[in-house]
Amino acid sequence: MNQTILRAGDPDPGAALPTPGLVGRLVRVGLGSGVLLLLASLLGPWRDELWSGHLPLELGFGVLVALALTFTGYVFNVAFGLAWGRRTLAGVLAGAALAGLGGFAAEGAFPNPWLGIYVWSWLVAFCALLGPAHLLAAALGTPGCEMRSYAHLRALLRGGDVAGVACPGGIDRLDPIRIQGRSRG
Repeated sequence: MNQTILRAGDPDPGAALPTPGLVGRLVRVGLGSGVLLLLASLLGPWRDELWSGHLPLELGFGVLVALALTFTGYVFNVAFGLAWGRRTLAGVLAGAALAGLGGFAAEGAFPNPWLGIYVWSWLVAFCALLGPAHLLAAALGTPGCEMRSYAHLRALLRGGDVAGVACPGGIDRLDPIRIQGRSRG
């Protein structure tokens, strides 16, 4: 099902989202690369800390948690075509609470390895979906939300088209910007 999600203040609900220009594509490449660097940290040094029941006390980890708390619903809902809204994040947080409580009951400590492994799995899934989506959106010129890049690729391979979805992070606002004042219609 193709649908367009509009933000409050969008000028024309019937207007198609523009294909990203060079600025929009470069922003997507930068964000995708940044998310993949966070994924590398999750697969490396942060994994050991989380799996042993400790939270990494690094700025990058805090930024990742803030991003995941803000965008988990969008990433999973758009990627999998779900219409769950904020319930997606609520489900993830309920799972974290259950893992934390189960770990506390078994280990007598908080945080604990149960919670750490749960949080690690959530953040790995989040980064593994979001990072490549940004890079694919830059390569394909996916209009709007980078999470639609997977559907965009499927549509291109099948000879169809895909509706754009406004980006909850707002990077689609950069898409109309063209270098040297050039604009495509």
